Amino acid sequence: MKNFFRNAWSLRKKGLGFIFVKRQPTPTPTPTLTPSSTQEPSKAKKPIKRLYTFLIGMAFNAGLIFVATIIVTNFTGGFTIRGIIASVLAALAILMVFGWNGIREIQPVHVGVPMILGDLSDLFLLPGGYSWLPPEPIMDFVEVSLKEKTMKPDIKGILSSDNKTASIDAQIQFFVSNPYIYSKVDEPDKALEGLVGRNVRWLANMVEVVKLPGVKGLFSDLLEGTTLDKIVGHDSTDTDRVVAEALALGLIKDSAEDFSKIHVGGIKETAEEWGLTIKKAMVTEVGIPQEITKANAEKDVEMAQRKSESVQNRTLLDLMKEFKVDFPDLSDEKIADLIQVERKKAIRVIIDGNAGDFTKGAVAGAQITGGNP
Repeated sequence: MKNFFRNAWSLRKKGLGFIFVKRQPTPTPTPTLTPSSTQEPSKAKKPIKRLYTFLIGMAFNAGLIFVATIIVTNFTGGFTIRGIIASVLAALAILMVFGWNGIREIQPVHVGVPMILGDLSDLFLLPGGYSWLPPEPIMDFVEVSLKEKTMKPDIKGILSSDNKTASIDAQIQFFVSNPYIYSKVDEPDKALEGLVGRNVRWLANMVEVVKLPGVKGLFSDLLEGTTLDKIVGHDSTDTDRVVAEALALGLIKDSAEDFSKIHVGGIKETAEEWGLTIKKAMVTEVGIPQEITKANAEKDVEMAQRKSESVQNRTLLDLMKEFKVDFPDLSDEKIADLIQVERKKAIRVIIDGNAGDFTKGAVAGAQITGGNP
Protein backbone atom coordinates (compact mmCIF):
# COMPACT_ATOMS: atom_id res chain seq x y z
CA MET A 1 0.00 0.00 0.00
CA LYS A 2 2.87 2.38 0.80
CA ASN A 3 4.40 1.66 -2.60
CA PHE A 4 1.06 2.46 -4.25
CA PHE A 5 0.89 5.94 -2.73
CA ARG A 6 4.60 6.49 -3.39
CA ASN A 7 4.15 5.63 -7.06
CA ALA A 8 1.04 7.79 -7.33
CA TRP A 9 2.89 10.75 -5.84
CA SER A 10 5.85 10.25 -8.18
CA LEU A 11 3.51 10.29 -11.18
CA ARG A 12 1.86 13.45 -9.83
CA LYS A 13 5.23 15.19 -9.57
CA LYS A 14 6.09 14.24 -13.16
CA GLY A 15 2.87 15.81 -14.43
CA LEU A 16 1.33 12.44 -15.25
CA GLY A 17 -0.67 11.94 -12.13
CA PHE A 18 -4.43 12.18 -11.99
CA ILE A 19 -5.14 10.16 -8.88
CA PHE A 20 -7.01 12.11 -6.21
CA VAL A 21 -6.30 15.40 -7.97
CA LYS A 22 -9.17 17.82 -7.42
CA ARG A 23 -10.44 19.41 -10.61
CA GLN A 24 -9.95 23.11 -11.32
CA PRO A 25 -12.91 25.04 -12.78
CA THR A 26 -12.62 26.21 -16.35
CA PRO A 27 -12.11 29.99 -16.47
CA THR A 28 -15.13 31.86 -17.77
CA PRO A 29 -14.50 33.21 -21.28
CA THR A 30 -14.67 36.98 -21.68
CA PRO A 31 -18.12 37.86 -23.06
CA THR A 32 -17.89 39.40 -26.53
CA LEU A 33 -20.39 40.77 -29.01
CA THR A 34 -20.04 38.44 -31.98
CA PRO A 35 -22.18 37.20 -34.86
CA SER A 36 -24.65 34.49 -33.94
CA SER A 37 -23.20 31.00 -34.20
CA THR A 38 -24.89 28.25 -36.16
CA GLN A 39 -23.02 25.48 -34.35
CA GLU A 40 -25.27 23.07 -32.49
CA PRO A 41 -24.61 22.97 -28.72
CA SER A 42 -23.56 19.67 -27.22
CA LYS A 43 -26.47 17.69 -25.87
CA ALA A 44 -26.59 16.83 -22.18
CA LYS A 45 -26.80 13.19 -21.20
CA LYS A 46 -29.92 11.89 -19.51
CA PRO A 47 -29.64 10.80 -15.87
CA ILE A 48 -29.24 7.07 -15.32
CA LYS A 49 -31.82 5.14 -13.33
CA ARG A 50 -31.21 4.98 -9.59
CA LEU A 51 -31.81 1.22 -9.62
CA TYR A 52 -28.74 0.77 -11.78
CA THR A 53 -26.54 2.51 -9.21
CA PHE A 54 -27.75 0.19 -6.44
CA LEU A 55 -27.25 -2.89 -8.64
CA ILE A 56 -23.71 -1.73 -9.30
CA GLY A 57 -23.28 -1.13 -5.58
CA MET A 58 -24.49 -4.62 -4.75
CA ALA A 59 -22.10 -6.17 -7.26
CA PHE A 60 -19.25 -3.98 -6.01
CA ASN A 61 -19.81 -4.84 -2.36
CA ALA A 62 -20.37 -8.54 -3.14
CA GLY A 63 -17.05 -8.62 -4.94
CA LEU A 64 -15.27 -6.96 -2.02
CA ILE A 65 -16.87 -9.37 0.45
CA PHE A 66 -15.86 -12.34 -1.71
CA VAL A 67 -12.25 -11.19 -1.89
CA ALA A 68 -12.18 -10.37 1.83
CA THR A 69 -13.62 -13.80 2.69
CA ILE A 70 -10.88 -15.57 0.73
CA ILE A 71 -8.16 -13.48 2.37
CA VAL A 72 -9.56 -13.93 5.89
CA THR A 73 -10.05 -17.68 5.55
CA ASN A 74 -6.51 -18.08 4.28
CA PHE A 75 -5.19 -16.27 7.34
CA THR A 76 -7.43 -18.16 9.78
CA GLY A 77 -6.75 -21.65 8.46
CA GLY A 78 -9.78 -22.31 6.27
CA PHE A 79 -13.54 -22.41 6.82
CA THR A 80 -13.42 -22.91 10.54
CA ILE A 81 -15.66 -21.28 13.10
CA ARG A 82 -12.95 -18.73 13.66
CA GLY A 83 -12.64 -18.12 9.93
CA ILE A 84 -16.41 -17.81 9.45
CA ILE A 85 -16.71 -15.29 12.30
CA ALA A 86 -13.80 -13.29 10.91
CA SER A 87 -15.35 -13.37 7.42
CA VAL A 88 -18.71 -12.14 8.74
CA LEU A 89 -17.03 -9.28 10.61
CA ALA A 90 -15.08 -8.35 7.50
CA ALA A 91 -18.27 -8.42 5.42
CA LEU A 92 -20.07 -6.16 7.93
CA ALA A 93 -17.14 -3.74 7.89
CA ILE A 94 -17.20 -3.62 4.08
CA LEU A 95 -20.96 -3.04 4.04
CA MET A 96 -20.62 -0.20 6.56
CA VAL A 97 -17.70 1.51 4.80
CA PHE A 98 -18.58 0.93 1.16
CA GLY A 99 -22.26 -0.02 1.25
CA TRP A 100 -23.95 2.36 3.68
CA ASN A 101 -21.56 5.28 3.16
CA GLY A 102 -21.98 4.94 -0.59
CA ILE A 103 -25.67 5.93 -0.47
CA ARG A 104 -25.91 9.59 -1.56
CA GLU A 105 -28.90 11.92 -1.68
CA ILE A 106 -29.55 14.43 -4.46
CA GLN A 107 -32.33 17.01 -4.03
CA PRO A 108 -35.43 16.88 -6.25
CA VAL A 109 -35.19 18.81 -9.55
CA HIS A 110 -31.40 18.46 -9.30
CA VAL A 111 -28.87 16.15 -10.92
CA GLY A 112 -25.41 15.07 -9.89
CA VAL A 113 -22.40 15.41 -12.16
CA PRO A 114 -20.05 12.57 -11.16
CA MET A 115 -16.46 13.19 -10.10
CA ILE A 116 -14.19 10.19 -10.67
CA LEU A 117 -10.86 10.36 -8.85
CA GLY A 118 -11.33 14.08 -8.30
CA ASP A 119 -12.19 15.08 -11.88
CA LEU A 120 -15.57 15.77 -13.48
CA SER A 121 -16.86 13.09 -15.82
CA ASP A 122 -19.48 13.27 -18.56
CA LEU A 123 -20.10 9.52 -18.64
CA PHE A 124 -23.50 9.85 -16.97
CA LEU A 125 -25.64 12.00 -14.67
CA LEU A 126 -27.12 11.03 -11.33
CA PRO A 127 -30.87 11.64 -10.89
CA GLY A 128 -32.57 13.28 -7.93
CA GLY A 129 -33.19 11.03 -4.94
CA TYR A 130 -30.95 8.33 -3.42
CA SER A 131 -28.22 6.68 -5.46
CA TRP A 132 -25.22 4.53 -4.65
CA LEU A 133 -21.66 5.60 -5.43
CA PRO A 134 -18.26 4.29 -4.40
CA PRO A 135 -17.05 6.37 -1.46
CA GLU A 136 -14.63 9.26 -1.75
CA PRO A 137 -12.03 9.71 -3.10
CA ILE A 138 -12.97 7.12 -5.69
CA MET A 139 -16.17 8.91 -6.70
CA ASP A 140 -18.15 11.97 -5.70
CA PHE A 141 -20.58 14.33 -7.45
CA VAL A 142 -21.42 18.00 -7.94
CA GLU A 143 -25.09 18.84 -7.44
CA VAL A 144 -26.66 21.08 -10.10
CA SER A 145 -30.15 22.59 -9.98
CA LEU A 146 -32.39 22.18 -13.04
CA LYS A 147 -34.95 24.73 -11.81
CA GLU A 148 -35.78 27.68 -14.03
CA LYS A 149 -34.19 30.87 -12.71
CA THR A 150 -34.93 34.54 -13.23
CA MET A 151 -32.02 36.94 -13.17
CA LYS A 152 -32.67 40.68 -12.87
CA PRO A 153 -29.41 42.49 -13.62
CA ASP A 154 -29.29 46.12 -12.49
CA ILE A 155 -26.71 47.60 -14.85
CA LYS A 156 -25.50 51.01 -13.68
CA GLY A 157 -22.97 53.51 -14.98
CA ILE A 158 -23.89 53.04 -18.65
CA LEU A 159 -22.44 55.74 -20.91
CA SER A 160 -24.52 57.18 -23.73
CA SER A 161 -23.12 58.63 -26.95
CA ASP A 162 -23.10 62.11 -25.35
CA ASN A 163 -21.18 60.78 -22.31
CA LYS A 164 -24.12 60.88 -19.90
CA THR A 165 -24.69 58.04 -17.44
CA ALA A 166 -27.81 55.90 -17.28
CA SER A 167 -29.00 52.63 -15.74
CA ILE A 168 -30.81 49.67 -17.25
CA ASP A 169 -32.86 46.90 -15.60
CA ALA A 170 -33.14 43.60 -17.45
CA GLN A 171 -34.88 40.28 -16.86
CA ILE A 172 -33.37 36.98 -17.99
CA GLN A 173 -35.18 33.64 -17.63
CA PHE A 174 -32.92 30.61 -18.02
CA PHE A 175 -32.18 27.08 -16.83
CA VAL A 176 -29.25 24.65 -16.87
CA SER A 177 -29.47 22.43 -19.94
CA ASN A 178 -26.01 20.82 -19.78
CA PRO A 179 -24.99 20.22 -16.15
CA TYR A 180 -21.55 18.86 -17.07
CA ILE A 181 -20.52 21.97 -19.04
CA TYR A 182 -22.18 24.23 -16.45
CA SER A 183 -20.11 22.64 -13.67
CA LYS A 184 -16.88 23.17 -15.60
CA VAL A 185 -17.42 26.92 -16.01
CA ASP A 186 -16.34 29.18 -13.16
CA GLU A 187 -19.39 31.14 -11.87
CA PRO A 188 -21.54 30.87 -15.02
CA ASP A 189 -24.42 32.89 -13.52
CA LYS A 190 -22.14 35.88 -13.00
CA ALA A 191 -20.74 35.35 -16.49
CA LEU A 192 -24.28 35.56 -17.89
CA GLU A 193 -24.91 38.80 -16.03
CA GLY A 194 -21.68 40.21 -17.46
CA LEU A 195 -22.71 39.15 -20.96
CA VAL A 196 -26.02 41.00 -20.62
CA GLY A 197 -24.21 44.10 -19.38
CA ARG A 198 -21.75 44.05 -22.26
CA ASN A 199 -24.53 43.89 -24.87
CA VAL A 200 -26.60 46.76 -23.45
CA ARG A 201 -23.52 48.94 -22.89
CA TRP A 202 -22.47 48.46 -26.50
CA LEU A 203 -25.83 49.69 -27.79
CA ALA A 204 -26.26 52.49 -25.23
CA ASN A 205 -22.90 53.93 -26.25
CA MET A 206 -24.40 54.77 -29.66
CA VAL A 207 -27.59 56.49 -28.43
CA GLU A 208 -28.08 59.92 -26.85
CA VAL A 209 -29.16 59.76 -23.23
CA VAL A 210 -32.51 61.48 -23.84
CA LYS A 211 -33.36 58.83 -26.46
CA LEU A 212 -32.41 55.80 -24.35
CA PRO A 213 -35.92 55.19 -22.91
CA GLY A 214 -37.26 55.07 -26.46
CA VAL A 215 -34.97 52.21 -27.49
CA LYS A 216 -36.00 49.82 -24.72
CA GLY A 217 -37.45 47.47 -27.31
CA LEU A 218 -34.24 47.58 -29.34
CA PHE A 219 -32.27 46.61 -26.21
CA SER A 220 -34.51 43.56 -25.81
CA ASP A 221 -34.08 42.68 -29.49
CA LEU A 222 -30.32 42.87 -29.10
CA LEU A 223 -30.37 40.48 -26.13
CA GLU A 224 -32.54 38.04 -28.05
CA GLY A 225 -30.42 38.46 -31.17
CA THR A 226 -31.13 40.78 -34.08
CA THR A 227 -29.68 41.93 -37.39
CA LEU A 228 -27.40 44.89 -37.91
CA ASP A 229 -29.82 46.73 -40.22
CA LYS A 230 -32.36 47.14 -37.39
CA ILE A 231 -29.75 48.90 -35.27
CA VAL A 232 -28.34 51.00 -38.13
CA GLY A 233 -31.80 51.98 -39.35
CA HIS A 234 -33.25 52.93 -35.94
CA ASP A 235 -34.16 56.60 -35.53
CA SER A 236 -32.38 56.92 -32.18
CA THR A 237 -28.99 55.36 -33.01
CA ASP A 238 -25.89 57.05 -34.40
CA THR A 239 -25.66 55.27 -37.77
CA ASP A 240 -22.03 56.17 -38.50
CA ARG A 241 -20.95 55.04 -35.07
CA VAL A 242 -22.81 51.73 -35.36
CA VAL A 243 -21.10 50.98 -38.68
CA ALA A 244 -17.70 51.96 -37.27
CA GLU A 245 -18.22 49.67 -34.25
CA ALA A 246 -19.31 46.81 -36.50
CA LEU A 247 -16.15 47.25 -38.59
CA ALA A 248 -13.95 47.38 -35.49
CA LEU A 249 -15.50 44.20 -34.08
CA GLY A 250 -15.16 42.37 -37.38
CA LEU A 251 -18.91 41.93 -37.81
CA ILE A 252 -18.64 43.39 -41.30
CA LYS A 253 -15.76 43.85 -43.75
CA ASP A 254 -17.03 47.06 -45.35
CA SER A 255 -20.03 49.39 -45.16
CA ALA A 256 -21.42 48.09 -48.47
CA GLU A 257 -22.44 44.72 -47.02
CA ASP A 258 -26.07 43.67 -46.66
CA PHE A 259 -26.71 44.50 -42.99
CA SER A 260 -29.92 42.45 -42.94
CA LYS A 261 -27.79 39.29 -43.14
CA ILE A 262 -25.42 40.27 -40.31
CA HIS A 263 -26.62 38.84 -37.00
CA VAL A 264 -25.45 40.68 -33.90
CA GLY A 265 -25.96 40.41 -30.17
CA GLY A 266 -27.91 37.58 -28.71
CA ILE A 267 -26.86 35.98 -25.46
CA LYS A 268 -28.39 32.58 -26.21
CA GLU A 269 -25.52 31.13 -28.25
CA THR A 270 -22.86 32.16 -25.74
CA ALA A 271 -24.98 30.97 -22.82
CA GLU A 272 -25.33 27.54 -24.44
CA GLU A 273 -21.54 27.29 -24.45
CA TRP A 274 -21.77 27.56 -20.65
CA GLY A 275 -24.48 24.90 -20.36
CA LEU A 276 -27.37 27.39 -20.05
CA THR A 277 -30.54 27.80 -22.12
CA ILE A 278 -32.16 31.25 -22.28
CA LYS A 279 -35.96 31.22 -22.41
CA LYS A 280 -36.50 34.97 -22.43
CA ALA A 281 -34.32 38.07 -22.35
CA MET A 282 -35.67 41.59 -22.15
CA VAL A 283 -34.94 45.09 -20.84
CA THR A 284 -37.65 46.21 -18.42
CA GLU A 285 -36.57 49.72 -17.46
CA VAL A 286 -34.19 52.44 -18.69
CA GLY A 287 -33.28 55.11 -16.16
CA ILE A 288 -31.72 58.44 -17.13
CA PRO A 289 -30.51 61.23 -14.77
CA GLN A 290 -33.28 63.06 -12.91
CA GLU A 291 -32.16 66.50 -14.07
CA ILE A 292 -32.50 65.38 -17.69
CA THR A 293 -35.96 63.95 -17.00
CA LYS A 294 -36.99 67.21 -15.31
CA ALA A 295 -35.64 69.29 -18.19
CA ASN A 296 -37.53 67.16 -20.69
CA ALA A 297 -40.75 67.52 -18.68
CA GLU A 298 -40.36 71.32 -18.55
CA LYS A 299 -39.68 71.34 -22.27
CA ASP A 300 -42.84 69.33 -22.92
CA VAL A 301 -44.90 71.73 -20.77
CA GLU A 302 -43.45 74.71 -22.61
CA MET A 303 -44.26 73.16 -25.98
CA ALA A 304 -47.82 72.41 -24.82
CA GLN A 305 -48.27 76.01 -23.66
CA ARG A 306 -47.00 77.34 -26.96
CA LYS A 307 -49.38 75.07 -28.83
CA SER A 308 -52.28 76.22 -26.64
CA GLU A 309 -51.42 79.89 -27.20
CA SER A 310 -51.18 79.28 -30.93
CA VAL A 311 -54.64 77.71 -30.96
CA GLN A 312 -56.08 80.61 -28.96
CA ASN A 313 -54.53 83.17 -31.29
CA ARG A 314 -55.91 81.41 -34.36
CA THR A 315 -59.36 81.25 -32.73
CA LEU A 316 -59.21 84.97 -31.92
CA LEU A 317 -58.26 85.83 -35.50
CA ASP A 318 -61.12 83.74 -36.86
CA LEU A 319 -63.59 85.49 -34.55
CA MET A 320 -62.24 88.88 -35.53
CA LYS A 321 -62.72 88.03 -39.19
CA GLU A 322 -66.33 87.03 -38.53
CA PHE A 323 -66.98 90.25 -36.57
CA LYS A 324 -65.31 92.27 -39.34
CA VAL A 325 -67.81 90.88 -41.82
CA ASP A 326 -70.77 91.70 -39.55
CA PHE A 327 -69.39 95.08 -38.37
CA PRO A 328 -67.16 96.44 -41.14
CA ASP A 329 -67.05 99.93 -39.61
CA LEU A 330 -65.46 98.76 -36.32
CA SER A 331 -61.68 98.89 -35.85
CA ASP A 332 -59.66 95.80 -34.96
CA GLU A 333 -59.10 97.06 -31.40
CA LYS A 334 -62.83 97.53 -30.79
CA ILE A 335 -63.60 94.11 -32.27
CA ALA A 336 -61.02 92.53 -29.93
CA ASP A 337 -62.54 94.33 -26.92
CA LEU A 338 -66.01 93.22 -27.99
CA ILE A 339 -64.85 89.59 -28.20
CA GLN A 340 -63.39 89.80 -24.69
CA VAL A 341 -66.65 91.26 -23.34
CA GLU A 342 -68.66 88.47 -24.96
CA ARG A 343 -66.33 85.87 -23.44
CA LYS A 344 -66.81 87.32 -19.96
CA LYS A 345 -70.57 87.25 -20.44
CA ALA A 346 -70.37 83.59 -21.45
CA ILE A 347 -68.37 82.79 -18.33
CA ARG A 348 -70.92 84.59 -16.12
CA VAL A 349 -73.81 82.71 -17.73
CA ILE A 350 -72.10 79.38 -17.15
CA ILE A 351 -71.13 80.11 -13.54
CA ASP A 352 -74.62 81.51 -12.80
CA GLY A 353 -76.08 78.08 -13.53
CA ASN A 354 -77.31 78.28 -17.09
CA ALA A 355 -74.88 75.59 -18.33
CA GLY A 356 -74.31 71.93 -17.62
CA ASP A 357 -72.10 70.59 -14.83
CA PHE A 358 -69.33 69.46 -17.19
CA THR A 359 -69.10 72.89 -18.84
CA LYS A 360 -69.13 74.64 -15.46
CA GLY A 361 -66.24 72.49 -14.31
CA ALA A 362 -64.24 73.18 -17.46
CA VAL A 363 -64.66 76.95 -17.17
CA ALA A 364 -63.94 76.96 -13.45
CA GLY A 365 -60.79 74.91 -14.03
CA ALA A 366 -59.62 77.32 -16.72
CA GLN A 367 -60.12 80.28 -14.37
CA ILE A 368 -58.17 78.59 -11.58
CA THR A 369 -55.22 77.73 -13.83
CA GLY A 370 -55.26 81.11 -15.52
CA GLY A 371 -56.37 79.79 -18.90
CA ASN A 372 -59.21 80.71 -21.18
CA PRO A 373 -62.44 78.71 -21.54
